[in-house]
Amino acid sequence: LSWGMCLSNFPAICKTEDFLQLPKDMVVQLLSHEELETEDERLVYEAALNWINYDLEKRHCHLPELLRTVRLALLPAIFLMENVSTEELINAQVKSKELVDEAIRCKLKILQNDGVVNSPCARPRQTS
Repeated sequence: LSWGMCLSNFPAICKTEDFLQLPKDMVVQLLSHEELETEDERLVYEAALNWINYDLEKRHCHLPELLRTVRLALLPAIFLMENVSTEELINAQVKSKELVDEAIRCKLKILQNDGVVNSPCARPRQTS
């Protein structure tokens, strides 16, 4: 698979065994890419968690790095509060929990239209 195919067909690619077997650096590069084609950031979040859970014992330590690739503040508020902030894997790690807490603060600023939010977790992707 070409890199361009991975970016443009992400919704299908992220559900494959091949995706789950990718090395961490490639997953980080793919999920953080500005041109990743996804209409819903939930897909990116779920892909990151699925990749971690595929080999939880070896991969759980990479959770903070993978969470940084997800534009967490672009997730729907209810999903962020009811799914992400309550995820046991996230709450078990201080760095992961801090990332989610920052995203919640950003989301609140966005929802309240309270100034400019410059956090990477709130920057939209540049999909075509």
